[in-house]
Amino acid sequence: MTADAGEPQIVAEVRHDLRRGQFFRAYDRARAALEATQAQGRDDALLRLLAATALVLTGAVAEARETAAAFDPLLDRLEPERPAAEAAALLDSPERAELLGRIYRASWRELGAFEDLRRARDLELGRFRRHRGLVEGATAAVLSRFLGETAGARELALACLAAAPGGEDEDGEAGFAGALAAAEANLLLGRAEEADRRLAEAGRLAAGEPARGVEARQHLRDLAGLGVQVPERLWAHFPPPEVVIFAGAPADRPGQKEAVLPPQAEAPLAEALDRLLGELTAPIGYCSLAAGSDLIFVEAMLRRGAEVNAVLPFEEADFVERRVRPCGTRWVERYEAARKAVADVTPVCQDLYLGNPVLLRFANQVIDGRARLRAAALDSAPILVAAWDYLAEPLPGSPSDFIDHWGDPARLRILDLADLRDSLPADAPLPADAETAASDAPAAPPSPGDGPTQAVRAMLFADVVGYSTIQDHHLPAFWSFLQAVRDRLGSRLDPAVHVGSWGDALFIVTEHAVELAEIAVGLTRAFEAVDARALGLPVRLRLRIGLHAGPVFTGDHPLSGEQVLYGGNVNRAARIEPITVPGRIYASEQFVALLASEHSAADAEARMTGEPAPAAWACRYRGELALAKNYGRQVVYEIAPPGSGRGQGAELTR
Repeated sequence: MTADAGEPQIVAEVRHDLRRGQFFRAYDRARAALEATQAQGRDDALLRLLAATALVLTGAVAEARETAAAFDPLLDRLEPERPAAEAAALLDSPERAELLGRIYRASWRELGAFEDLRRARDLELGRFRRHRGLVEGATAAVLSRFLGETAGARELALACLAAAPGGEDEDGEAGFAGALAAAEANLLLGRAEEADRRLAEAGRLAAGEPARGVEARQHLRDLAGLGVQVPERLWAHFPPPEVVIFAGAPADRPGQKEAVLPPQAEAPLAEALDRLLGELTAPIGYCSLAAGSDLIFVEAMLRRGAEVNAVLPFEEADFVERRVRPCGTRWVERYEAARKAVADVTPVCQDLYLGNPVLLRFANQVIDGRARLRAAALDSAPILVAAWDYLAEPLPGSPSDFIDHWGDPARLRILDLADLRDSLPADAPLPADAETAASDAPAAPPSPGDGPTQAVRAMLFADVVGYSTIQDHHLPAFWSFLQAVRDRLGSRLDPAVHVGSWGDALFIVTEHAVELAEIAVGLTRAFEAVDARALGLPVRLRLRIGLHAGPVFTGDHPLSGEQVLYGGNVNRAARIEPITVPGRIYASEQFVALLASEHSAADAEARMTGEPAPAAWACRYRGELALAKNYGRQVVYEIAPPGSGRGQGAELTR
C-alpha cells in the first residue's frame, strides 16, 4: 500500500490493517513505529491514536485509554470558541479527532469513565464550533443529552441544522452520516416528521450495506434510551436483513436405487428456491457446497446478487472428491463456478475425511453458529431453509439432522423433495449434460478402515504471564497459588475430560464449548482474585487463554498407555494462546460458532420445557490474526460470560 505524499508508509499500513479487521497486527505495527520514533526523541500523535484504536478494537479498552492519556490535557483545557494552537491542530485533523473521540466513547461505555463522556462531547463541540459540520454538531448534541444537558442539547441540535440545512446531494458514507445526523438532531427537537424524511434518505443510502442499518438502529436505541420519543414507524427504514441457513439433500449418484434428488428434480427445486428466497428477500446465506441441493441454493442466491458464505466439513480437495465429483463432472464445473463467486469458503478443519460422520455434524454446528453470530450483529435472527426428504435416513450432517437440532419452527422453511418428485411429469426432461455426466462419474474414494477414534472437543490452552520471573525457590509458593486457584474453581472443572499441564502451561478439554467457556472464566477470575505476592511470589500472575474446537484424535499413547488427544486442531488451539491479551479470553471462530449453536439448542429446549431461557455469551469479533509459529491465520473473538457487558457495549460510531 502506498502512503499519501508526506505521510509515513507505516501509517498507511496500519490504516490498511484496521480496515481489514487485522487489529492485532495494526497495533503491533503502530507500537513498533512509535518505539522507533520515541528512540529518536519524537512522538507521533497519529500513530499513537491508531495504536490506541487498534487496542479498542481488540477489546483492550483500558490499555487503549492509557495510550491516549497524553491528549487529556488538551481536552481538559479546551476552549471551543478560542482553542489553543495545539488543540486547534487536533480539531483541524478529522482523522485524529475521530480516533480520539472513539477512544473516549469506548472508555465511557465499557469502563464507566463518565469524565470521558464529557471529553468526547467537548471534542465534538469544538469541532462543530470551528467547522460547523452537521455530523459533529449532532454528535455533540446527543452526547450533551447523555450528560443530562437537555437545554444545551436542543441548542446544539438547532445550531447544527441551521448550519447545514436539509442538504440531500451527497451519496455514500458522507451522505448517510449526514442524513442520520440530521434525523437525530430533529428527534432531539421533537420533529418526528422531518426525522422520518431524513431517516428515509439514510435508509436509501444504507440499502445493500447491512452495517449501516445496524449503526442507524443503534443510534435510535441510544436516543430512545435517553427518553427521546422515537416513533415506531422510524425503525422501518432500517429493516434487519434476513440471514438464511441452508441444509439440503445431495444429488443422486449414478446408479442410486432410491431417488432423493434425481436430475429431473433439479430445475423444479431451483424454481422453488427462487420463489422462497424472493419472499424472504434474504441478502446473506450460509451453507455447504456439496453436489445437489447445496449448489442449487448457492446458484439461486447468486442470481439474486446475495452474499454466500460456505462451510466445508473437511479439507477442500478431499471434499470435492467425496461430495462433488461422484455425482458427475458437471457438478464439479458448477462447484468451481460457485467457488469463485461466493464471498467465503471455510473448511472447519484441514483434515481428510476418515469415515467418521462427526465432521459432518460439526460442520452443521459451525454453519449454524456462524449464521447466528452474523445475524445477531445485524440485529436479526437466522432462518433455516431445508430441502428435505422425510424418507431419507437422518444421518449426521443431513438435513434431517439439522432440522432435529433446530428447535424453532417459526423460523424454519421446508422444501419437501418427496412432494417435488411426486409432482414431476412422467416425461420430465433431464438436464442437458446429465446423461454424459452419469457415464463418467467416478465412485467416491473409500474411507480408511479401522483407525484412531475422532471426536469433536473444545480445547483450552493457557499460559501464566509472569511465570518467567519465578525461580526455583519460588516453586513451592507457585504450587500453593495453583492450589488456591483450584479451590476457587470448585466444581467448574468437573466436566473436563482431560486436564494437563507442563510448567506454567495448562491444557483442558471438554465435550461442550459452554463447559469450557465456564472453566475459562473461572480460571481468569481465580487468577485475578488470588494474591500471588501474599503467597511469596515476586509478581502478580495473570492468564493468557486461547480456546478452540474441532475434531481431534483420541487414544492410548503407545509408550505410556495414558489417554491422549492429538491432531492438527490441538496444535491450532495451542497457537491461539500466545497472541492473546492477558486477562482476556480469546476463542477461534470454530469455538464461538459451536458455543452459539449449543446456546440455540439449549434455548429451544428451554422453550419446549417451559424453563427460563439461558443467557447468551458475549462474543465480539476481534479480527483475523496471524497465529504463533507461522501456523496460518485465524478469525478470533473475545468472549465474556452472560451479563458481563464486555463485548456487548454499543458505540456511537461516526
